[in-house]
Amino acid sequence: MKSHNLVSLRAVSGETDLEAPDWVVPRWGSNLLLELATPQDQGSKGDWDITIPLHLRYLHPSPSGNRTVSVPWPVVFWACTAEQGTKMGVNPFDRVNLGWEGLFGPRTMFYQLDPSPSGQQNRLVEEITVPVLPMKDGEDGARQARTIEIGTVATILLGFAWVLWKLGLVAWSSGTSRGKKAVGRSEKKYK
Repeated sequence: MKSHNLVSLRAVSGETDLEAPDWVVPRWGSNLLLELATPQDQGSKGDWDITIPLHLRYLHPSPSGNRTVSVPWPVVFWACTAEQGTKMGVNPFDRVNLGWEGLFGPRTMFYQLDPSPSGQQNRLVEEITVPVLPMKDGEDGARQARTIEIGTVATILLGFAWVLWKLGLVAWSSGTSRGKKAVGRSEKKYK
């Protein structure tokens, strides 16, 4: 985490079963609350890079072998606890604890950093091209999917048979060695 300029993961919400494919999950996305490592050199005004590793779900196959996913930009803020003597006013019309601010105490002040979008679209999302299973449309695609299903089942069955075979060898070898020891002991008693 240190190499990515991250201190810790504070909270996770949303979908957390990362192995489920996209078409099985009822809701979209997950939310993470990460504590970022601040630069040690307080006088530096250069770029400060944070890397957040990304894990995507399995997406539907496509003829081209790629799909485009829109990932929203992160919300970045400073959360500072107010001094003991500071009296913080509460607006009676505000609705509180609807999002990430509910994870902090009541005397927390937030300083929001507003992103400045760049590029032609001027949107606060990043378009990422994701490799997926290349599959042709139509009857050939259905045959290809069936071949993948049969290959997966065959691989699992072969693996299971191999494990049973190895367990059988261990059980057989330990059984024959016990029999030899028992015979050897009985011979010594009668001599």
